[in-house]
Amino acid sequence: MRAFFDDEAYVDVSTKRIAVTSVNLAGLKDVSVLLEFIGIKSCIYKIMRGRAFKLVISRKQNLLKYAEKVGFKSSLKSIKLASIL
Repeated sequence: MRAFFDDEAYVDVSTKRIAVTSVNLAGLKDVSVLLEFIGIKSCIYKIMRGRAFKLVISRKQNLLKYAEKVGFKSSLKSIKLASIL
């Protein structure tokens, strides 16, 4: 999971969330289920008139659990995540 988020996700400091954009809805649903399994809640939104989707992890408790249980190997993303916690 860490490799997926290192490659595909971005940390949005202004909105205090981690997000992944993809056209693969089934894949995002699988990631969401895995996150839920380790206690991290996420939401999936339609974007671009339903041609793409965005998985979002928000709220401090979810971001904190993400940092503890998954984290980033990317130092820039780790720094951004730490700045919003």
